[in-house]
Amino acid sequence: MPDLPPSPPRMRSDGINPGCESRGERIVGRVTLVCFAAVICWGTVSVLFIPSRVSLASMLIPVGAFTIGATLAHRIAARRARREVIAADYCLCLECRYPLATLPAGGTCPECGAAYEHEQVRTCWEWTLDEHWRS
Repeated sequence: MPDLPPSPPRMRSDGINPGCESRGERIVGRVTLVCFAAVICWGTVSVLFIPSRVSLASMLIPVGAFTIGATLAHRIAARRARREVIAADYCLCLECRYPLATLPAGGTCPECGAAYEHEQVRTCWEWTLDEHWRS
């Protein structure tokens, strides 16, 4: 069987490469989800077991605090990721974020072995920063 070149990086059908999310961003998302579940549980317990003389405003304070905290955590993680990619001239590996700017225009990432092309990597990161992070 002939030696075949490595396949190019694959993107999901929605256009977002799963390798474009760092470990820190995944942790922020998971912590946010756990905190949200805790707030929902707290709200359910308070509605069922706390006397009705407790005001609605005092029950909504934790929900508001959670919403503000989750929004700030997301914005901080997004800004950090954006700075990292821009500092590397949009040339980071899509799988492991290894800086590829000093490497040849095409090849495999020395860190994770994923195939890359500078133009394709830049296009993915530019799209990700312009569309995905603004949500």
